[in-house]
Amino acid sequence: MCSTPGQEKKGWDVQHDANRVYITPVPVTQTEEVTGSDGNITRIERVYEPSPENWTTNLFVVTTKRYYSMELRVNEPGKSAGQQAYVVNYSYPQEDRKKAEKMAEARQKEMQQVLERKNISKALENAQAPRNWQYFMQKGKDSSMIIPDFAYDDGRFTYLGFSPVKKFPAAFLFIDGKEQIVNSTVQQKGNYKVLVIQQVSPSFVLRYGNAVIGIVNKGFGQVKVRDGNTVSPQVERVEKKE
Repeated sequence: MCSTPGQEKKGWDVQHDANRVYITPVPVTQTEEVTGSDGNITRIERVYEPSPENWTTNLFVVTTKRYYSMELRVNEPGKSAGQQAYVVNYSYPQEDRKKAEKMAEARQKEMQQVLERKNISKALENAQAPRNWQYFMQKGKDSSMIIPDFAYDDGRFTYLGFSPVKKFPAAFLFIDGKEQIVNSTVQQKGNYKVLVIQQVSPSFVLRYGNAVIGIVNKGFGQVKVRDGNTVSPQVERVEKKE
């Protein structure tokens, strides 16, 4: 809300446009009574143009958070006032400090999360998990483009690596002559894109369009892993409940 004192509104034009307020000094017309030499009273209208001596008012601005009071003056054309301001910016040290503290806290939390993820990733990479490399491929017609460059498992997950020249296929579990969708993620290891299937199975099927690859795990069940839910004793997987 923006307003000027009631009596002084006559010398100022106040226009509102959304959250903007435009204020302009305007002439004031007043009716005055003049007594002539013959004693008769005549009413005349005088027009007063805005002048530095007479045109001054207080501007009150009320927001949902603060109350502002400013003095408005008219400057003489061609001259600048010593304290004239075209733009007024307000600073709120307490709010700025709280905002800076929140931003610093958020950055610290983000850095801590990044560090934790790096430590977890490093622990998993350094874990001395045994690996089973006894994987054999059965290639379908015109399917060379989806043959993995390497395949192994660590007793928990199955890893299929593909070089940049290969197409990246979809993986299916092959059980009792039927294909089932598997849970999987993708990792980038150097130049290889690795399909991580979140289980170990005697056989899988890879498909990309009409191309198909059968994968047989002849070392299934030979890799023994430690108790727990990760390959590293330093990392424990915790499932959060909503």
